[in-house]
Amino acid sequence: ISVYQQLTGTHTNNYWGFGQAEIRQSVGDVNDFRISGPIGDSNIYGQILVVLVPIALDRVWNEKKSLLRFLAIWALAVCTLSIMFTFSRGGFLALAGVLGLMLVRRPPSPPAILATVVAIILIWQFVPARYTDRIRTLLEFAPNEEGATTVEDGSFKGRSSEMTAAWMMFIDHPFLGVGLDNSPLYYPQYSILLGIDPNRETRSAHSLYLEMAAETGLLGLGVFGMLLWFMFRGLWQAQKDFVACKKHDEASLTLALNIGLIGYMTAAMFLHNAYPRYFWLLFGIAIATAQVAQRELDISRDVN
Repeated sequence: ISVYQQLTGTHTNNYWGFGQAEIRQSVGDVNDFRISGPIGDSNIYGQILVVLVPIALDRVWNEKKSLLRFLAIWALAVCTLSIMFTFSRGGFLALAGVLGLMLVRRPPSPPAILATVVAIILIWQFVPARYTDRIRTLLEFAPNEEGATTVEDGSFKGRSSEMTAAWMMFIDHPFLGVGLDNSPLYYPQYSILLGIDPNRETRSAHSLYLEMAAETGLLGLGVFGMLLWFMFRGLWQAQKDFVACKKHDEASLTLALNIGLIGYMTAAMFLHNAYPRYFWLLFGIAIATAQVAQRELDISRDVN
């Protein structure tokens, strides 16, 4: 739906709520439609779709049935294009990261690599020029000959102000923070001190980790860190358990899910926790995967 909506320019049709689009900044001071799917927020939509890309790519590489491999190629194409159509720079960085990890952690066969390259070339034909212009703004953070950056994009300045303000809140309230959901209320007074962004309204930290540090302090960061460790450790063990009971497809999918979650948490560096239910859904899937793998290993041992 998202790809069809973008290619046909039917942004005012929300397709029964599954194809929302919002007018937001795309390049410089230009506002344009950005695909936001059923969520209504383009950045969060891109962040969630990143999780699906390595899973689809794994099936493209390893699926043996032709029909299922074709469906995997379709899923990979529409998810990748939808991420691009959100115009999310954080989504682009997370997408690049998961693709790199997939190539490093489980190198595919030469035919699979060739098919992937062909797919990327085909997908790139549908990418709007405005998207490449927006991604090019990331180069503003690269130092020039004098060693300084030339950040001109207004959204970069706003996010820099929001993130710096969140860090200052954490420094001022290191143990318990300023309280859950309170960082936007504190932002205006810190923004005045910084003088980076002229906006004085309540604004979120635009980074899950800095938002958590500002609002819950070291206590909240410690608990959240333990949850992440438990989730990724469970997936790592699940992959080993699937390999031990000779379920290699399941092990490969578990690795892909693990990489997808790494991509999600990477994108969270640039997005605040506006839609926490999606994190908890993914957390639940990860924990369930570990339980399924353990059960399969126990059954395998009982049979042998």
